[in-house]
Amino acid sequence: MRLWRNWLTNLHAFKVIGKASLQFLSEEADFWGNIQAPFGGVTWQNGIAKEHYHHGEAGNYECIVKRFNNGKDVLIIIVQANQKRRNMFDISDEIKSILKYD
Repeated sequence: MRLWRNWLTNLHAFKVIGKASLQFLSEEADFWGNIQAPFGGVTWQNGIAKEHYHHGEAGNYECIVKRFNNGKDVLIIIVQANQKRRNMFDISDEIKSILKYD
């Protein structure tokens, strides 16, 4: 989990790629009918990534990584499962709700 935290921290500090590149790679693109952004979903506000998520699945494996920035602190939620139930967004949202992160 430390690897994900370090990756996201450095990514959003623009140490991996520049801000303009991160913003460009977070824009949705149509890949032959599969509309997605290379870096997953990113919600920008005043030049700051307020929410960043990336979801993936293969076989029965499913995972979501979400990073939230409220301007005071950052919350990173990682959910992994070996049973694909297509509920990773619901689970991660519930974790955020339980932690009362605004």
